[in-house]
Amino acid sequence: MINLLIVENNAEQSKNIVNYISQFCLDIRIFGIAYDENEALEILKTDRVDAILIDLNLPNLGSFNIINYIADNRINKFLNSIIVLGGNNSPMAKLYDNKYIHCCLKKPISLNEIAKKLKFLADLKMSESDEFIIREKIKNQLEHLGYNFSYHGSKYLIDAIYILYLNKDRYYDNLTRDIYPALAKKHNKEANTIKCDITQATKIMFYDSSDKVLKEYFNYSKITKPTVKEVMFTVLNKIS
Repeated sequence: MINLLIVENNAEQSKNIVNYISQFCLDIRIFGIAYDENEALEILKTDRVDAILIDLNLPNLGSFNIINYIADNRINKFLNSIIVLGGNNSPMAKLYDNKYIHCCLKKPISLNEIAKKLKFLADLKMSESDEFIIREKIKNQLEHLGYNFSYHGSKYLIDAIYILYLNKDRYYDNLTRDIYPALAKKHNKEANTIKCDITQATKIMFYDSSDKVLKEYFNYSKITKPTVKEVMFTVLNKIS
C-alpha cells in the first residue's frame, strides 16, 4: 500500500480520479488532495506521501514549483515517483529528463490509463520497499558481527549477500566467478578491487569482533578466521 497525493485544481476531475482509484487500485491509498501549490507543500511536509499525481495546469507555475521544491530539497523518496498530467499546451518537455518524474501523460487521457500507470508505480515502489527491508536486515547482521561501514568492502558485502538472497535456489560455489564481476559492473570497479575490499573489511571485522559474537555466528573463536563465503552464507541463513 502506498500513499498518493493528488494535485489537481479541477474539483470535478479530482473527484473522478479519486473515485476510480478507490475502486480499481486497491494498493493505493489517497492520502491527500491539493488544489494549489500551498496545499500540496503542506501535505508533503507530513513526510507520509509516497507518490504524486500532479496536473501541470496549476496557476503561477505551481506544479513546477512543487517539483522544484522536491528536487531542491533532494527528497529521494520521490525519485521516479511523480506522474504528471498535462495538456497539449503544457511545457511537459522540460520534465522528461527529470529524475523525479515517473511518466508524463497528455490530456485527454482515460481514467483507466491513469490507473494502469499508478498501479505500475505502486508495484515498483513496493518492490523497492522490499529491497530496502532486506538490505537493512543484512546490514544489521553485519553490524552485529562488527563490520565497519566506513570501508567500501562492507558496503559491497551487502550487495553480494543481496544477490545471494535473490537467487537462493542457486548455489554459488565460486565468488570470483559468480559474484564479484556483477558487483564490479554495478560499481564501475575491477572485480579484483571488489574482492580485495571485501576481504580487507572482513579481516578488520575479525579483529574488531568479540569471541562471543564469532562463536554465535560461526561456532568458533578468534583462533580461526571465517572466510568471506562463510560470512555471506551465514548472514543469508540468518535473514532467510
